Amino acid sequence: MLQKTIISICFIFIFCFQLFSQEVTPSGAYSTLTEYKTKLPKYNSEFTITRRTVSDIKLWGGNDYKVKSIDTQVSKGIIRNEIWGIQQGDTLYLNSLPLTGLSAYSKVEVYGRYNILHVAYPVDSKYLEAYGLNGPYKAVAMFGAIGGGIAGAAVAIMRIPVIYDMETGDCKLLNTVNLSSILKQYTQLDELYKAESNSTIEVTLIKYIVEINKQQ
Repeated sequence: MLQKTIISICFIFIFCFQLFSQEVTPSGAYSTLTEYKTKLPKYNSEFTITRRTVSDIKLWGGNDYKVKSIDTQVSKGIIRNEIWGIQQGDTLYLNSLPLTGLSAYSKVEVYGRYNILHVAYPVDSKYLEAYGLNGPYKAVAMFGAIGGGIAGAAVAIMRIPVIYDMETGDCKLLNTVNLSSILKQYTQLDELYKAESNSTIEVTLIKYIVEINKQQ
């Protein structure tokens, strides 16, 4: 509980910093990362983005944010399969279907060269292998969940932190190995990170991603 509170406070400070540092990107839906960099959205219609309830996620699975378009020409199929991300004011939402194999969108919580977002725990072996994860039901069993229905609901609400590289489009698990790989380019930060007593906890990992982004 304390760690979650610390992470939440960290995100508040990060968000305030980003409001003043992030370049303005026009609101709208972008079909690719390359298109996002041009700041020319393919779809300029208004979108309604709402956070899904826990009960809805337990029942249907998928990521955290449901998207609807006021423009009837922007169909559910387009939203699901053809949009890379949606900028709404100061917030970017990424289509997490290509990131997890599961539908719906995820909110970018740390913005910069390296974005941080929390996505649904994948169930497809292709994504599990890409992130270096155990099968979700094995992960749930470690916490004592019993029975198919309970295990399925527990998997549906599990989230993992990932790093999305805004230069390359690569998406990796936020962990010590992947952070250390990035830190090799930043000698001073790398030395500071190696001296951290709590180097594996999420709030520390996020802190260094923020510091790296400041140097871009």
